[in-house]
Amino acid sequence: MHHQKRIEKIRAHLARDSLNAILIINRENGRYLSGFTGSDGKLLITSKKVFLFIDSRYYLQAEKEAAGLAVLCLTSDFISALTKVSKEEAIKNLGFESNEVTIQGYQKLEQNLTGITLIPTTDLTESLRSIKDIEEIELIKQAQNITDRAFSHIVGYIKESHSEKEIAWELESWMRLNGAESVSFMPIVASGMNAAEPHHRSSDKRIKKGEMIILDFGAVVAGYSSDMTRTVFLGKPTARQKKIYEIVLSSQNKVLKKLKAGITTRKIDGIARAAVESESFGKFFQHNLGHGVGLTVHEEPTLGPLSDGFLVKDMICTIEPGIYLPGWGGVRIENLLLIKKDGAELLTRSPQEIEEMVI
Repeated sequence: MHHQKRIEKIRAHLARDSLNAILIINRENGRYLSGFTGSDGKLLITSKKVFLFIDSRYYLQAEKEAAGLAVLCLTSDFISALTKVSKEEAIKNLGFESNEVTIQGYQKLEQNLTGITLIPTTDLTESLRSIKDIEEIELIKQAQNITDRAFSHIVGYIKESHSEKEIAWELESWMRLNGAESVSFMPIVASGMNAAEPHHRSSDKRIKKGEMIILDFGAVVAGYSSDMTRTVFLGKPTARQKKIYEIVLSSQNKVLKKLKAGITTRKIDGIARAAVESESFGKFFQHNLGHGVGLTVHEEPTLGPLSDGFLVKDMICTIEPGIYLPGWGGVRIENLLLIKKDGAELLTRSPQEIEEMVI
């Protein structure tokens, strides 16, 4: 991974914003900038040095994963260690991740870091993370490949006697046994009327003939996630099920034709939403169209009616229109895409035509 290049980009922001250093608390941001994968570590980046604060549990791991950084194994509390280093490095203006520091945490920093001006920053590292490099793209492709193969497996596994929980566990265990280090999130299996809940928690409910089943899941490879959703039918779909499915699929396909670098995230959401609204189901499309995927399964960019960003080459994001009807069920189709200069590369390889969704 290109950790040094990433750190230099952060340093360019420090110079621009008149900061002597920045404190990185977010776990994924720390991993992105240093390579350290432990669950507890904090970074302090100055114009010339990078300090990694860890406790004794992670010392050997940090020495191996974060070569070239000044690894500081805490013998006291973190604030005391940060205060000591800040004085030694003559830090006067310290940036911090405003989304990660509580009011109580800010007060502790302010009380201990006397003579230092604390300056909040927002989404500094997250904006870098939103644009993937070659290695990141390859890891996400590997994760999506596992996810696609898991879908092929699960459609042959689902039977009327299975519960949502059993299907969710089969998805998770299959992905873990076939190359995934973990799953992006707990798989969502929502059948029948449960499919009206976009983020239904898989239950003991058993699948019944004639029901639609939303399957939303993803795999993790070397820290990088994938994400996809398919809606399948246990038996021949009814006329209404088919109609709703085709509306969502049409929305998906209209977006795929328009995706490219430079288009606003709000406009892309609007294209999908207009396709659903034209069929009088607009109020049942209840969430944003999509989101970025990387070290977390939900990250920048956000594609929604209130978002104000632009798609940039080498962003990876989901497109997931859906219709959810209380008391009836729902349909969602989610694909993962790599944004290109003049289009987008579809990373999800699983079929989505309704004829192939019948099991």
